[in-house]
Amino acid sequence: MDEFILSVCRAESGALLIPAYAQELALAVTHSLPLVQWTLRLGYEGWRSVAFQRATVRRSINQTHYEAFQVTYPT
Repeated sequence: MDEFILSVCRAESGALLIPAYAQELALAVTHSLPLVQWTLRLGYEGWRSVAFQRATVRRSINQTHYEAFQVTYPT
């Protein structure tokens, strides 16, 4: 099973910020699926599964003071 690996940021408020190309990819997937399972790897905390609905996918403009991590989901 292939996986897309997306670069994502987490704001100090805890909000997830997804760059434009990832947003477009996520919207393309969620257009045909009711839900996309994302797996978050947060430093040494291990892997966590989080389900995002289409409305929660947001574009980030300000990239300062954000904690970077990766989001993957199966194709």
